[in-house]
Amino acid sequence: MSDPEQSSLPQPGTDALQDAALQMIAAARAFLSAAEAVVREPGSVRDVAGTMTSMARSVLRSFAGDSGRPESDREPDPPIEHIDVA
Repeated sequence: MSDPEQSSLPQPGTDALQDAALQMIAAARAFLSAAEAVVREPGSVRDVAGTMTSMARSVLRSFAGDSGRPESDREPDPPIEHIDVA
């Protein structure tokens, strides 16, 4: 039969699986805590959503080149200089 001391030792990878499980549990607790806050104070979610929407619009405008200034007030893009590498 097998040695009882040998069977009580963790198998390779067991520690990693246990750590992963504990991290998943911690993540689930954090998610549930956030969900509870949303249920208790839905107005705060509207505020956060409004802020995120405003930030997203600002980012999209910057990528589109829309700084809010009229086209005539904008600086022209510098010309592209091609350099040959020998």
